[in-house]
Amino acid sequence: MFENRRWVILPTSLTSSINFSQVYETSIDTLVVSNDGSETFVKYDILTVTSSFENYWFDPNDPEITYSQSIAAGIYGRPAIYDEVNVEYRHQEMLNILTGSNWIPENPDV
Repeated sequence: MFENRRWVILPTSLTSSINFSQVYETSIDTLVVSNDGSETFVKYDILTVTSSFENYWFDPNDPEITYSQSIAAGIYGRPAIYDEVNVEYRHQEMLNILTGSNWIPENPDV
């Protein structure tokens, strides 16, 4: 479940730098913010390519024309806001964080 999903916690000072076309959140208004207002997070999916390969295909209008693309091993799909300084979390890790006191609303019925 959510094998390729990742989360990154960010300072709220970076929210204007988020490209919302690269993450599941749709706008600043849909971000969840920590109780103290200092942090938020984004979620996205990654694709891990374990070995490099070459992709080939033919032009359907002219089979004599061949196209190719080299795909290098690596991790793809991280948003531009991703920075190796910030920890990238998996599903269960993020659930554990979100059940902490800084993320649970103090007055959920208010």
